[in-house]
Order: sequence, then structure tokens, then C-alpha cells
Amino acid sequence: MVLCACAGTGVRAQGTLKRSIDSAINLLAVERSDTVRLRLYHYLAATYPNYDPNKGLESSGAELALARRLAWPSAVVYAQIDFGLNYNSMPDYGKARYYFEQALATANDIGNRKLKVLATKYIGITYYTENNNPEALKYLFDALQLAEEAPVSKELFDLLEWVGRVYESQKLYTKALEYYTRSYDKAVSAGAQNAGAKNMMNIGQVYQQMGRNEEALAIFSKGLAAFQTLGDQNGIAVITADMGAVFTELQRYGEALAKWQEALAYYTATGDRMNMANVMEGMGKNYISIAAGSLPASVPDSLRNKILNEEKGFYYLNKAIEICKDISYFEGLQSAYNNISVAYMQKGDYKSSLANYKASISLRDSVYSIENGVKIANLEMHKAVELKDKQLEINELLLEKKKGQSAFFIMGIALLLLVTVILYRNFSTQKKLNSTISDMVEKQGKMIDERTLALMAANRKLLDLIQFNVHHLREPITRISGLMILQKEIDKEEFIDVCLPMLESSVNDLDATLKKVIQAAEETKNNPL
Repeated sequence: MVLCACAGTGVRAQGTLKRSIDSAINLLAVERSDTVRLRLYHYLAATYPNYDPNKGLESSGAELALARRLAWPSAVVYAQIDFGLNYNSMPDYGKARYYFEQALATANDIGNRKLKVLATKYIGITYYTENNNPEALKYLFDALQLAEEAPVSKELFDLLEWVGRVYESQKLYTKALEYYTRSYDKAVSAGAQNAGAKNMMNIGQVYQQMGRNEEALAIFSKGLAAFQTLGDQNGIAVITADMGAVFTELQRYGEALAKWQEALAYYTATGDRMNMANVMEGMGKNYISIAAGSLPASVPDSLRNKILNEEKGFYYLNKAIEICKDISYFEGLQSAYNNISVAYMQKGDYKSSLANYKASISLRDSVYSIENGVKIANLEMHKAVELKDKQLEINELLLEKKKGQSAFFIMGIALLLLVTVILYRNFSTQKKLNSTISDMVEKQGKMIDERTLALMAANRKLLDLIQFNVHHLREPITRISGLMILQKEIDKEEFIDVCLPMLESSVNDLDATLKKVIQAAEETKNNPL
């Protein structure tokens, strides 16, 4: 099983993510193997945190119930981790940490070091999201020690990156660079090129925060080349936007705007409105900065260019504000208000500047700020979470009920097999009658003709039965088609680990069905009567 990454260069485009989820749901509808169904539930539960955590909890509940029914301890750990991931995304950090701790206890019971690393890592990440950096580092370092002893190479460079991220949040940039660099080296040595490119971006962002913009730009350029080689469009967009911000700091506004435009085109195409707002705010600041450098002079063109740049600057800043309001992106809204306040002040419109500045301050201090918004969301969601837990208990009871239904289904299959055996025996008996009929040809010609017609009708029915069997090919073909769709939507490692066993099973089912159909057709062809 492969867990989805808890952080990365950005969340996958919603449309692509939904198609991946829909493909997995379609496979669940036709899959009968409990092992394969468990893996599909795990994929859904680990993917939903980026899309719909409430549905993720439902999938986690089904995954946990099935893992316990199959008495599969490692699968139980993955299900508990998936519960934690979905609660972390809601966010309900208390419950997330509870399930990660349950996963760690189960992993300790079965002595699985890799799962201990995972559970310990996610406990640390939860503390990081709660801004409890000392506890976050404690658990991340514990996980690092376990990973180095195992060794678990993928988790090793991922953990190093998380430690770097914690140090970066504390503005300990030298330590952050140390761990990002170590993570980059481990990722490259393990052949994880995407993780290496992401760490180049992390290193560049730290240099940018340190004010070492030329070094940041050099690192971003290398990271961009790596993402382009990988064909990672989301990574390209993120690092391109970062380069735009560095060019802005360097007052290279033309280059900055070119990068912002590239990033905006990608985010517009994927519908990522939060990043659209961020990029538009950056573009607005750029145009205002350009206008400030084009002060009115005696040449009319200079004044006209200043006015045009101001208009573009206000246009993009207002678009950023509009999007932030629409998606309730309060942190971006506060920043956009602050920047448009500065733009109005530069223009000499002090009244509008003051109004927007007040709006920025009010937003920062009001109940709609990010911190208070999260607290209110947690309160509103608490009751929904409790109801969700009850629903999960109901789902477990429903699964038990389905066991009885499965027994009736098996009985129906057995009855169908019995009917098939009877039909086959009848066919064999009919062939023996054909031999008797041939001895009576001269004496009973007319009767033979009538019975021959009857036998031809029986043969047609047999061919119809074979054609009916061919329709059974549709089920494995449906599964194979769904898996091939998933191949384009998920990482290669995830496809090999999760989907390849399912693909092999489906191909084997298809091969077995084809052999039965061909064998029946050959028997009918060689023994028509």
C-alpha cells in the first residue's frame, strides 16, 4: 500500500483528482476480491484528504472494518493512518493525533518498523500543523532514527524535508538549508527525481527569505529544469511563480511579469483559484512598481505609460481581492487590501488608501482572520465529526449484514453451476442419440430430417450459450480499463504498488474466461452432434 503525500509542490487539480477517485469507485462496484477492495478503499481514504475529508472518513471506516475482518494487522495500521490524515485535513488535530497514536501502537505490537516510521512521522506533522514545533521535532527526529536503522529510504528523505520545513517556520534558515540539502541528496541517490526537484524549490525559497535573491534565482532555475524534465506541470507553475517573486525583489519587473503570466495561465487552466489570487496580487504589485518608476515628465508617452501601468496594477489587485472574497481566502485578502492601499497612496488618493488599509487591519484583527476562522470551523465541525463517527459504526454493522447476503449470492452461483452441468449432460446424451438416428436413415428418412432440424436448433442454442459466456469478458475488461485510466493519474510508484497486482488479477481472469469460451467453441465445432 502507498500513502498519499501529506505535502508537496501543490494539490493536484480538482478535475484530475476527481477522475482518479471516480475510477477507483467504479472498480469497487465490480471488484469481488476482498484484498483488492481493501486496496481500493485505502487508495480512496488516502486520496480524499485533498478533496473531501468527510468522504475520506467513510472510506477509512470501510477500510478499517475490512482489514479487521481479514485479520490483516498491517492493513489495520494503514486504515488508522488514513483516519488521521482525513481528520488532519478537516482540521481536527486532536482526533488526527489519536488515530496516528493508535497506528503507532498497532505497529509496535506487530513489530513493523516501516509502519512505526510512518505513524511517528505523522504525529510529528500534526504537531507542526498546530505550531507546536518542539513536539514536532521530537517525533520527526524519532522517526528519522527509526528510518535510518531500517533503512527506509523514501521516508528518510521525506522526514529530512519535514525537519527542514519546521526549522524554516522558526526562521532558522541555516538549519533549514542543512536539512533540505540532506533531503535533496538522499532523494537523488534513491532515484526520486520529483522529491529532488521539490527540495531545490525549498532551498530556493529559503534563500529568498534570507534576501539572497541571486542565489535563490539560480536554484529556482535548476529546479524549473528538473520539473520540466519530469513533465510536472504543477511543480513548473509553483516554481515559476516563485521566480516571479524573486524578479520582483530584484526590480526586474519585465521578467517578473513574464513568469507571473506563465503561472497564471496554468492556475487558470486547472481552476486553482487560490494561487490565481496570489499570482494576480503579485502582478498588480509589479505594475504599480513599474508605474512608480515612470514618473510624469514633459514627454506625453511617459505619462501615458504611467497611467496604463497603474490601471493594470489596480485591475489585478482588485481581481485578487474579488477571488479571495469568493473563496474565503482571508490571508490573501488581507495582503491584497494592504497592497492596494499602498498603490492608492502612491497615486495620491489618500482617502481610498486609508479605507483599504483599515479593511486590511480590520480583517487581520476580526473574527474572519485565518486563526479565528479555523477555530470557528473546528467548533462547527465538532458535531459533524461526532455524527460521522456514529455513521462509521453503522457502516460496520452494514458490512456484517452484507456477509449474510454474500452467502445467498454464493448459493445462487452454485445453483447456476448445477444447471450448467445438467445442460452439458443433456448435450452429451443428445450426441449419443445422433448415432442411433444415423442407423435409421434409410428406413425413417423423414423422421431423421425432422430430428436433424431439432438438433441444429439445439446446436444454435449451445452457440447462444457460448456467446452468453463471452459477455462475461466484460467484467475483467472493465477493470483493466479503469486501471489504465488510473495509470495516467497517479505516480508510477503508486501504480506499481497498488494497481499492478489488480491489473495482473484482471488479466488472469480475462485469460481464464477466454480459454473456457474457446474450449467450448472448439468442442462444438469438432463435435457438432
